[in-house]
Amino acid sequence: MKKLSMLLLSLTLLSACSSNKVSEISESSVDILSESLTEKPEHGDIFLIQNEAGERIIYAYIEKDSEVDVEEADDSVMNIRFDEPEESDDFILYTIALENDIENQTLNFYLNGEETSVEVIYES
Repeated sequence: MKKLSMLLLSLTLLSACSSNKVSEISESSVDILSESLTEKPEHGDIFLIQNEAGERIIYAYIEKDSEVDVEEADDSVMNIRFDEPEESDDFILYTIALENDIENQTLNFYLNGEETSVEVIYES
């Protein structure tokens, strides 16, 4: 697969993160996801993209102004919660860059309080 295009990542950082295992959380336009990796996302789609260097990035296509919370339940589990305001049809791609030292952690994803699945994409 082609490398993920990382154009225009000068984005607003969110302060909703409570874990030191996350290097940044930001918002971006949906065209940051390479068409070779996935089709245009739909509301509620969450992707985990991992490259050969072990870098992991989470993309969530959810309502603008959503709250994002990342918490370590213990040393082996990280919960990532997306809570939407459920007030608009204005969606944005939230980006979470994970630290490389969490390879063996289980990641649980929640959208509006319900556990949700994630599409994992491996880049070469």
